[in-house]
Amino acid sequence: CPSPNLPIRAAALNGLASFCLADEDFAANFAYHEEGLALRRQLNDTEGIATVLHNMGLTAFILGDYAQSMVRLQESITIYPEDTTSALAHMGLIAQETQNLPQAKVWLEQAYQQAMLEPEGWMQAFVMNFLADVLREMGDFDQATSLAQTSLRLFTELDDSYYLPDAQITLAQIALDQG
Repeated sequence: CPSPNLPIRAAALNGLASFCLADEDFAANFAYHEEGLALRRQLNDTEGIATVLHNMGLTAFILGDYAQSMVRLQESITIYPEDTTSALAHMGLIAQETQNLPQAKVWLEQAYQQAMLEPEGWMQAFVMNFLADVLREMGDFDQATSLAQTSLRLFTELDDSYYLPDAQITLAQIALDQG
């Protein structure tokens, strides 16, 4: 029986969507997010609306639907501009994937500036590594190396075995590109 408490139900739907994403059941993921989004709108919960839109954008990103991902991520920023670091970072990744390196740099630098306002942690390492990769592609090897090394240090300190190899690969690509 669904909870009559709408905020609890909206949070549960977000959780269900996350489980579906982990199981790669993308249709169910979007369905739970759509239902949760409707509840968040009914509750006038701007932070919750932005979170759902952001999560829908990430799912679209995973599926390679960059246009839909951009729409959802930009909507999340418009609705809740107080927390945009992850959305900006993912928009930067989309711009990089679509070979728009100048725009990727802009969005990743904005994400970097916001991430640096927080204590050292995962988001900083994540943004630093992807900004380093864009800078590498643009030929700014010194700045790319500095960011990738800091990203590697943070991922190591966080014992993050999932993203740690990304920083190692970025550093290796910089070395290869420099010859």
